[in-house]
Amino acid sequence: MGYFDADMEDMLDIYLLETNQLLEQADEIMLNSCVLFSKRIFRIMHTIKSSSAMMGLQELSSMAHKLEDLFAYYRENFGKIEKPEPELFDLLFAASDYIETELGDMENEDYRPRSTAVIEER
Repeated sequence: MGYFDADMEDMLDIYLLETNQLLEQADEIMLNSCVLFSKRIFRIMHTIKSSSAMMGLQELSSMAHKLEDLFAYYRENFGKIEKPEPELFDLLFAASDYIETELGDMENEDYRPRSTAVIEER
């Protein structure tokens, strides 16, 4: 048996579909819009955090939680991010790449979650 037990394997397809859709939305927001950027990304990260935790993916959930906290800070203190720094996009795209790689590997029998340290190495 792989990383996910039988009950989790039943939910894996739904998790993969939803999380891939959320990543597509996040990427589109980052590429096309800065208005209400922090609120929309916050909601996406909140959902990824919660569903990842439910699937037992603690590294992924923790990383999404940190991003959620970052956007909560912007939302609470500024309301929105009008002119995001390039480093913010670098961080978000690195996180998105990490999540995409994880999602792509999850259906493999030998899947094991990777550390988020790869994001820090970029």
